[in-house]
Amino acid sequence: MIYIGTSGYYYKNWVGEFYPSSLKNYEFFDYYSNVFNTLELNSTFYRIPTKSTLNSWKYKLKKKENFKLSIKAHKSLTHRYRLKNIDEIKNYVNLISVLDSYIGAVLFQLPPNLKYDIEVSINFAKYLIIKILKLQ
Repeated sequence: MIYIGTSGYYYKNWVGEFYPSSLKNYEFFDYYSNVFNTLELNSTFYRIPTKSTLNSWKYKLKKKENFKLSIKAHKSLTHRYRLKNIDEIKNYVNLISVLDSYIGAVLFQLPPNLKYDIEVSINFAKYLIIKILKLQ
């Protein structure tokens, strides 16, 4: 399966170019998901989604069984904690896991000034490997 999408979908300047002018704002996602089969959620980098928001996204995706979301991990995990707080990463992953099979990827965008730390890398990789094995 090949997935094609964009980074975000809610852009007013797409109205008239991509979205028909007659489309209401709340109809953007439905229209988008009829054209593309994946979406990178940038909003999750700037604010942690609530359970109700996640459930709303899941509900909207019910009719789109092959649609995948790439969720950008919240900036506190990468820029404040710098991947060192595994408990916060676990909490975040558990929160977004409500999206189940709609999650295609979780993107951890690291700050450009983050220095390589083997211990942090090993702990982060261990958690991810354990999480992936539990899902299979």
